[in-house]
Order: sequence, then C-alpha cells, then structure tokens
Amino acid sequence: MAADEIEWVCAVCGQPVADEHGYITVNRAMALQAERENQRWDEEHQQSVTIEELSAGTKLIDWKVLHAECDPKVGDDEEESYTIAIADVRTYRSLLFRSLDLVGKTWLKATDWTSFLKRSV
Repeated sequence: MAADEIEWVCAVCGQPVADEHGYITVNRAMALQAERENQRWDEEHQQSVTIEELSAGTKLIDWKVLHAECDPKVGDDEEESYTIAIADVRTYRSLLFRSLDLVGKTWLKATDWTSFLKRSV
C-alpha cells in the first residue's frame, strides 16, 4: 500500500476493505430526519445552553465502512442510504475531494462525518 493510500476497515468484521468489495455509508433518511429534529431543537432553544444540553439535543447519524457482504441493510431500500465506493476514497486526496462534494448536502451536519474522518484516517 502506498503512503498516501487509506486502509479502510469494515465496521462489522474488522477486516480491510478492498476497492471493489465495500463502501462508506450513512442512512440518508435518518440523517434527513435528524436534520429536522436538530433544527426544531435549535428553534426551541434560542437562549444560551450548556455544552451538555447542546450535546443532548443534537442527534448525529453514524457513517460506517462496510464490506457489501457484511452490510446488514443490503437489499433494503437503497434510496435510504448514501454510499461512497471505497475505490473513490482510497487516497487522502480523493477523500478530501469527496468531503468537499459532501459539504453541499444539507443533511451532512446531522451526521458524524467530521468525527468519522478523525477516527478513520
């Protein structure tokens, strides 16, 4: 593996994920719902809040790296999920460009993308 390549590891089996065998995924339907709930919470808490209250009031949906065969949701409605092929984010450069593409998604802030990146690379 070249120095600029990322070794992605499956969240289910703990094994490395080859380019053609997996993806990074998030439940987009849940992220959209969390975005609405977070917005409603923000509107209801316009006054100052503590960090603990903010953390408790903000819901984040997890991104996961999975082998296709390890994905418990395989065969479910694919409209619910947003997936990124591992081959498309194998290098740090390609991951950066993909991250920039995601910035335009309104539901991204309702996911743990930032902490996912910190955990993964």
